[in-house]
Amino acid sequence: MIEWLSAQYDPALKSATYSDNQSLSLVKSGGSLPWRLHNPGNLRPRLENGRPAPLRVTRHIGFAETRNPAGVSGYFLIFPDYGTGVDELRNNLRRMHGDNTLAHTIAAFAPPSENDTPRYLSQVRSLTGMSAEQIIGDLNPARFEQLVQAIILQEGYQATPNGPRNEHYRQRYEVQTGDTLSTIASRYGASVQKLQKDNAITHPQRIFPGQRLMLELEAGAAVLNRSAPWMDFAYGEAALWQGKDESEITRVHNYHRMVYPGRGLPSLVGDSNPWCAAFVHYCLKQAGFSPALDFEASNAVIAEKTRFGEIPHAVYGAICYTPRSGGGHVCFVVGSTSNGKTLVLGGNQENKISFEPKSTAQARFFLPSRYLAAGSPAQGASLVPADLAALQTRYGAAVCLTGGAGSS
Repeated sequence: MIEWLSAQYDPALKSATYSDNQSLSLVKSGGSLPWRLHNPGNLRPRLENGRPAPLRVTRHIGFAETRNPAGVSGYFLIFPDYGTGVDELRNNLRRMHGDNTLAHTIAAFAPPSENDTPRYLSQVRSLTGMSAEQIIGDLNPARFEQLVQAIILQEGYQATPNGPRNEHYRQRYEVQTGDTLSTIASRYGASVQKLQKDNAITHPQRIFPGQRLMLELEAGAAVLNRSAPWMDFAYGEAALWQGKDESEITRVHNYHRMVYPGRGLPSLVGDSNPWCAAFVHYCLKQAGFSPALDFEASNAVIAEKTRFGEIPHAVYGAICYTPRSGGGHVCFVVGSTSNGKTLVLGGNQENKISFEPKSTAQARFFLPSRYLAAGSPAQGASLVPADLAALQTRYGAAVCLTGGAGSS
């Protein structure tokens, strides 16, 4: 499993390079600045003599120096992964803005000198239903989490102002006795021609033990030291839309159109637009894993065997597929319940995004193939009891303990 320990940012190329300080690196370009930096709140460090000198933020692994349209230089924090970035946004809101109103807080995140602050505030209020005078520290946990997700949305984490997201891994490899370019390429899912080009190798037969090669790997080939990272995004959507139905969600997030640009059903609303599978594959894509090509089909996890592997029992974050007459339903596994059911999190469950108990006697379970191949921390573990009280506190109306998942 991978843990990014350092990161550098190239403002000219608008790319961030993460390193495990050993042999692997990740390069992220395109997309948005918060996506490239794993900094969904666009948090900036404290400065001392014009240089970054954070005091209370400790989990950053680098800084990105950028220039705004006026040419003024500034710095942003780089975090090792999305989940850490969200945690630091929560910490910032509590530490820096607990006594402030929503209006004052938004002015700090979107200062009038750089943003349309009234519009930003209006959109956050529309998403959360909060007044401009709401004191941040007075929010209950569920409402606070909703605010966190609304800020992430407004900061543009999912936007693509610099073109499509592009991420690839680079692995330094030392040639071993008996290696050929063909066996190395096969082992790492590359092509011989690509290895030759990337390493300026004229004669593919002439490699030797001890020679160092640079391998460029497909996005998703490596897995962070974090169980089921796509669950960060599923939880985030549950927090943002707490109890709201598909007619409200689709105005902002039509998951059908957020998996592959230009494809997908036009809406989440109605029986003709089932969206449980689109929600699952949207979350996988956000975490850097390849979504199904047939992403609107609930059984795609069965059909697309190169992208998904079946596992024998439920584990945290597994994709749960349940067949039914006329189709099926897919969602994510959260934990077990005291009555022998499985708590799942999914979309299009009673036309909402919700946590619900579900009988999984007929269910099948899947994980992304590359997550399985990397020796994911969840796949061998037994399913632990879900903390229902904690989930209700944090996700409010998104937790429905009386229904049964499967509206799809």
